[in-house]
Amino acid sequence: NAPKAGEADHGIALDEAQLKKLIDGFRGLALFLIVAVAARTGMRRNEILALRWSDFDIPAKVLHVRRAIEETKGHVGFKPPKTKRGIRDIVIHDDLVELLCAERDKFLRLKAGITQDVSPVDLSLLKLPEDALIFPSLSGARPDFSNPRDPRAVSKGFVKRATKLGFKKLRF
Repeated sequence: NAPKAGEADHGIALDEAQLKKLIDGFRGLALFLIVAVAARTGMRRNEILALRWSDFDIPAKVLHVRRAIEETKGHVGFKPPKTKRGIRDIVIHDDLVELLCAERDKFLRLKAGITQDVSPVDLSLLKLPEDALIFPSLSGARPDFSNPRDPRAVSKGFVKRATKLGFKKLRF
């Protein structure tokens, strides 16, 4: 049903089979983990892009939502969620914990200058900066883990791939 006047457009809900098809369709691509987090948590794009590694509690299997990306006249910054209810803790499934831990290990290796083909390596002594984002923009010669991705580019890439997968009118 179309939203009535004054109601927000809440988008399209996918069933479990459609979610699996969508997530699997992004596997191996740069947006894969972002799509997996969105599909498995219901988080908004700008909340996901504002997640820091310090927001990921591995033993508790929790993502702490404390901020969102804010776009203003060519600048991307951070702001608190729209409402007090937006500040929340989301318990995540083991498969998502595993994917996030693997991503964290990639970042630790990158920070330390250790290539992926060198193993085994004890990464336990390595630390990422407190403000290091889970999904930073890693463009440039030296990676800056606190530089947020462009939200519009994420949405554009998502829609393009989702459309190829057969999901019409699906937006992030």
